[in-house]
Amino acid sequence: MALSSEMRTLAQNLLKDYVTRQEAVADLRGEVRQELADFRATHQAMTAKQKERLNEHMDSLRRRVAEASQATATFLKEIDSAHQAMTSMQQEWLAEQVDSLRRQVCDLRQVAAIFLGNLDAANQSMAADLEQHLAEEHARLASDTAAFRADVSSAHQEMAHEQEQQLSEYIDDLHQAVGDLRHAAATFVSELDIAHQSMAADQDQQLAGQRAVLAADTAAFRADVSAAHQEMAAEQKRRLSEEVDELRHRFDEMRQRFQTQQNAIRADQNEARQVWRNFNMLKVQKHPKKGFSRPLVTEAPVVAAPTPKQPSLAADDLTAINGIGPGMAQRLHQAGISTFAQLAANTPDELRRALGNVGRLAKVETWIAQASDLAL
Repeated sequence: MALSSEMRTLAQNLLKDYVTRQEAVADLRGEVRQELADFRATHQAMTAKQKERLNEHMDSLRRRVAEASQATATFLKEIDSAHQAMTSMQQEWLAEQVDSLRRQVCDLRQVAAIFLGNLDAANQSMAADLEQHLAEEHARLASDTAAFRADVSSAHQEMAHEQEQQLSEYIDDLHQAVGDLRHAAATFVSELDIAHQSMAADQDQQLAGQRAVLAADTAAFRADVSAAHQEMAAEQKRRLSEEVDELRHRFDEMRQRFQTQQNAIRADQNEARQVWRNFNMLKVQKHPKKGFSRPLVTEAPVVAAPTPKQPSLAADDLTAINGIGPGMAQRLHQAGISTFAQLAANTPDELRRALGNVGRLAKVETWIAQASDLAL
């Protein structure tokens, strides 16, 4: 492992040296490029300045020639305008002056042509010198660049050879280290397999013991649950029996109250009929001339007793009607309908209101017809 760390350190150092050399080469290339760019910029600036100076001088000469030509034309026009008023001597003198001016203009033109020629020759000579200097600098720079490339290439080859040798040694060491690691791993795996088998045997034994304990606990729990269930069933049965007895007792009390109320209503009805008969008799006796041969109403109007909500004494089996099951019969009992007569006495709307949401889809008309037939 120590050898591997040393090889890694050596490889990292080699890579750092290689990167450093590459950065140095890149810096040299950048400096060379910068020098070339500066030289080109300087040459272009010099050429531009020379051209600018020449253009300024030529513009100045052109302005001077134009001014001289304009002055000459103006002078000639003035001479032409005053020529008629001059004498012959003045005309001769003016002709001499005009010839003199013309010669001066020709001399100026020749001088300007000579100066322009000399300036053009100087410009061409300077451009040739600059091109020659640029060619020499370019050749020198190319030579230096080729030498630098050759040095860099030889250094790179030497570095690559050294790196290949070092990497080969490092790879050999890695192969040896990998072989050692494989041997150690195989030994560790065999030991781990043995330990795993021993652990698996111990775990199987522990699981068998735990299963036996769990089976015993489960059996005891099932016995306890069964006993508790039986006790709960007995307790529920006793409570249900008590509730049934209490409901029967309440039902008997309600039935007795209903019979008492029904008897009182019948007694009241009979008394009302008797009072009504006596009233009619008194009315006939008091007004015999009005032609009443008999009482207008022989009996008092019978007020129908409200439909009782409690079941009657003899309840019918409402499930005998097609479409009424045990659940629906229980709902009818809760609504106070326990006989065929009570069911036949209700209207379809009353039955639907008594049954609630369940009665909306029920065929109550058929129930009423069947109850009417069974009540006869």
